[in-house]
Amino acid sequence: MTTNIAGVRHIGWGSKDPVALAKFYQDVLGMRIVAQTPPNSPMGTTLFLSLHPEVEGHHDLVLFSNPMFAHTAFRVEDLDDFLAFYKESKTKGVNIKFTFNHGVWFSFYIDDPEGHNLEFYWPTHVNAPQDYQVQPINLDLPKEELLRIADRMAAKYGRLDAAGNMTPPTNPNLELENSGTGNPGQWAGNPGNPAPWGQGQASANPWKQDSTDQATPSQGGQGQAGANQWGQGQAGVSQWNQGGAGQGNVGDWNKQVIETFRANGGKVAMLPTPVMLITTTGRKSGKPHTNPVGYMTDGDRLIAVPSSPTADWYLNVLANPQVKVELGTETFMATATLVEGEPRQRFLQRARQVAAAAASAWRPADAGDMAEHVAEDGPVVALQRIS
Repeated sequence: MTTNIAGVRHIGWGSKDPVALAKFYQDVLGMRIVAQTPPNSPMGTTLFLSLHPEVEGHHDLVLFSNPMFAHTAFRVEDLDDFLAFYKESKTKGVNIKFTFNHGVWFSFYIDDPEGHNLEFYWPTHVNAPQDYQVQPINLDLPKEELLRIADRMAAKYGRLDAAGNMTPPTNPNLELENSGTGNPGQWAGNPGNPAPWGQGQASANPWKQDSTDQATPSQGGQGQAGANQWGQGQAGVSQWNQGGAGQGNVGDWNKQVIETFRANGGKVAMLPTPVMLITTTGRKSGKPHTNPVGYMTDGDRLIAVPSSPTADWYLNVLANPQVKVELGTETFMATATLVEGEPRQRFLQRARQVAAAAASAWRPADAGDMAEHVAEDGPVVALQRIS
């Protein structure tokens, strides 16, 4: 491969407390916070830090409260090389998870075989503001169209020239169109107005983890059209459902996810969001049942949002709140409690944002529909470690 990759240019880590961790890097390494997103943003609390913010590159370290965004970023200096690498990756069957216009660079994301999230980016040299709203971008557009998108951003925000000097904006009031196709409200041939998180082909909803309380897991599954990545078996369910279209077996899919999780230290590259494994006691059978469940963090608690009040793992928890949790390489017992009041509404809203972000990354046209799977008045479960 001839790609001129300059090397690793920043890393992003999941953090239990990004604000506190950022203070460590400020105090010990002298890093400076160059950007920050609030808790109610789609990414959750995120802090961007840099040792030399005056040097192009924007940040050296990112701390994410939501570990689904953790990644390592490689810089590709030349746009031709960047696009050639992108196309070669697709030709080799590498799944392109996201393609973003960050303002300061265009990028695409892939997973390595062990589930590490990798970003490759080409710098636009645009002086995009810290609060620039990330946009999906179609990297299959001609090079000239991608350059036009970068030039329009430069006209609005300014840009570094070849000598490293900042040129001022020439048209600061310019309205920028969606960077996917040039037509607001459409992107990559899909109708609708996707949330700004990237591209993909498969539908996804990280919060719809319904399974079954039956003794035979393969009896689970609903098979409806538009089902999510947990494998309800409709035709063309997803490129990740290796059993093939129309298999219709959520038990087999859960089994595959669980085996992948345990074989790779809790990493599941085929899912767009992180999961934990919860083993509950069947309310009818009395037998243990393990389900992969998407989660959020809240201090030392894990927050899970079932897709509906009839989700079987949730009904099992109501009957017996003592559960076993597998998180990464850890296994521990936890007590499940219901979250009520304002915190419940806050977590539901965050879950909807995460669902929309993940769905947009995998199937932009369905992003809104996938977010609707998180009910506005649905249950929220908090898991507190007890051993």
